[in-house]
Amino acid sequence: MRYLADENIEYPIITILRENKVDILAVREIMRGATDSEIIEYALKNNLLIITSDKDFGELTFRLKKPSCGIILLRNPEAEFKEKAEILLAALQKIGDNALDKFIVIDKFKIRFRSME
Repeated sequence: MRYLADENIEYPIITILRENKVDILAVREIMRGATDSEIIEYALKNNLLIITSDKDFGELTFRLKKPSCGIILLRNPEAEFKEKAEILLAALQKIGDNALDKFIVIDKFKIRFRSME
């Protein structure tokens, strides 16, 4: 799987993911300041799953029916970046290829899947 980290994902998290062989691009490196819609379009064209902590992607996905390859919403605002990275790494290993066409919410205690179809 390949991923695209939204600008709200702390850069140290992206670094930790890369150190652990996660294939991830960062919006801040390739399209700084892009809108959420532009991010979804880029990710779809390039077969990338979006990792974000922005709940607005849920509105774009479900209310506005914007197509995407999949979205992972990281919900741990109070956690330090190292803890967030550990939670995300563990979740990505569990999720594997099951993330395609899903809206996935990850927090410290659980992973919730919702089909986007």
